Amino acid sequence: MLSALLALFLSASMSASISAPMSAAPLVRFAVIGNVPAGTAGESATRTLLLALGAAQPAFVLDTGNLKLAGEQCSDTLLQSRVDLLNTSPLPLILIPGANDWVNCQLPAAGGYDPLERLDFLREHFLDSAESLGQKTLPLTRESDVTRFRQFRENIEWQDGPVLFIGLNVSSSANHFLRGGGRNGEFEDRVVANRYWLEHAYRVSQRRRTEAVVIAIEGDPGWEEPRRRGAFDWFNFGEAQPRDPYLEFKRDLLKFAQQFGGPVLLVHQADFKVRIEGTAEGTTKGTTRETPPKLGPAFRFESPERRKKGAPATHIWQLQIDAQPDAQRWVAVEVVAGHEPVFRVATHHVPADMVNAPLDSGSQSGLPHYPLPDSASGVTAPELLPLPAETVPNLLEQDKGGNDAKEDSSRPQ
Repeated sequence: MLSALLALFLSASMSASISAPMSAAPLVRFAVIGNVPAGTAGESATRTLLLALGAAQPAFVLDTGNLKLAGEQCSDTLLQSRVDLLNTSPLPLILIPGANDWVNCQLPAAGGYDPLERLDFLREHFLDSAESLGQKTLPLTRESDVTRFRQFRENIEWQDGPVLFIGLNVSSSANHFLRGGGRNGEFEDRVVANRYWLEHAYRVSQRRRTEAVVIAIEGDPGWEEPRRRGAFDWFNFGEAQPRDPYLEFKRDLLKFAQQFGGPVLLVHQADFKVRIEGTAEGTTKGTTRETPPKLGPAFRFESPERRKKGAPATHIWQLQIDAQPDAQRWVAVEVVAGHEPVFRVATHHVPADMVNAPLDSGSQSGLPHYPLPDSASGVTAPELLPLPAETVPNLLEQDKGGNDAKEDSSRPQ
């Protein structure tokens, strides 16, 4: 009897010692890029980046959008050539449309296109497949499979292990919110579609017992606390506060995170700030210059604020990708069960021996293997724009009247 108990104890001890390290093994490991190529001159560097990613062998590559620079022509030919370039990726590549791919096509330097026509072109030609881009592909579920949302092919969902991934069309350049008079038809319809897709994601997460969710967009929604009205604001009759074009998305995201209750990672690009410079002293007329922020590092990784008793105010982490085009590096993300935080983030550079190496499109067998190190982790990032605890109830309880998009009460079955 004693020997049997001893054997049982040893067996349990060995099982515990074996299973403990396994909890730290990544559930999913993927790469994040964006804003490549940086013009025609950056196409060669982008090919090298894709080959380096193939050698590193993450599960897939998440491209946060912007196939072109804002000042490049939005022609069919250019967009097609850039997608063809991304399609040479040895790994599955998931593309999220960026503002430069459709919204900013209205700029004169980009050809003065109609943004809606460009978005429809992307949907019909590059976002219509049930599989990702790349020489190896991943199956994707598109919101266009739902009859009511047939046009929203860019909103996607895919699964890797116990982690659910969601892609949404939330763009920079004010999310294509038009501040003039009239109805923001495209914006309002997209708000409803994005809301439905987050609700769909919650149902899927419950059905599959998902452990974590990653949501990818291109635009930077911003999490600053809205300015409160002051005692003397009534003096400023004609200075209406600008409407937040990301308010509905942030409210819907917070609702999703509260319902899901597990870790959620929001991946997006850094915002482009627009600076107005006066042409002469005392004049209001000036020139608008769009300048990307100089972040330095490839990313900023921010964890949620915690309440006084230590509980998280939300379950949302933010991973903000540097908006500066850079085909020499990518961001590696690991989802690790039992790790705090569950998301581990690190920067990786294209190996020096690949940067200037000749590209042989016929064979990749001679490429060196560069695995993502298990030590890629826990990068301490500056506290920049976490989610303030007081922001959460404000976003969730704010009156939905006025400018908010109205959603049809009917739901697809």
